[in-house]
Amino acid sequence: YLPNKCEGKKYPAVIIQHGSGSPNYEFYKNTALALNRRGIVALVPNSFSARGISSTGKDQSQLSKATRIYDSFSAFRYLQSLSCVDAKRVGITGYSFGGIISIDSVETALAEKLGNGHVYKATLPVYPSCQAAFITTDPTNTHVHILAGEKDDYTPASYCVDFAKVKKTNGWKIDITILE
Repeated sequence: YLPNKCEGKKYPAVIIQHGSGSPNYEFYKNTALALNRRGIVALVPNSFSARGISSTGKDQSQLSKATRIYDSFSAFRYLQSLSCVDAKRVGITGYSFGGIISIDSVETALAEKLGNGHVYKATLPVYPSCQAAFITTDPTNTHVHILAGEKDDYTPASYCVDFAKVKKTNGWKIDITILE
C-alpha cells in the first residue's frame, strides 16, 4: 500500500504482520490505508497463501516462528529496495502471533543476519503472547511498545507485564499499555 505520490520522496513504512488468521481480513487493508493517508507506506506480508495455509489458529505447527520471522525480514528487505521508502524509518506491528514476530524481530542476531544492514525503527506488538522468549537476548536499539488487553484471557496481559520487566533488565527499550 503506497501513498498517492510515492515518487521523488522518501516515506516511512510499516510492516503489518498478520496473526494466526487470514491476512486478507479487511482490518489489515483498512489499517494500511489509514497509514497511507498519513504518508506512510504499508506492507501486509502473507505468510500463508503461497504455502497453502489459510489459518494456523488451530494448529501452529503448520508454520514455524522462524519462518514467520524470516518472512518479516524478507518484507523489510523488499521495502528497503523501494526508492520511495526511507529504510531508516521502517517499523513493524503485528497482531497476536504477528505481535510475537514483531517483538522477536528486534533481536540483534536476527537483524544482523537478515536486516540488510538495517534495524526496525519501532515495533508495536498488539496482544502478543508473551509466554516465550529467547534465553540469551541482545536487542537492537528499537523501541518496543506492547498493547495488551486487560481482560484478554487468551493472551493475558499479565504475562506481557512480567515479560517487559525482564526485557528492560536486559537493556530493551520496552514499555506496555494495558487497555481496558
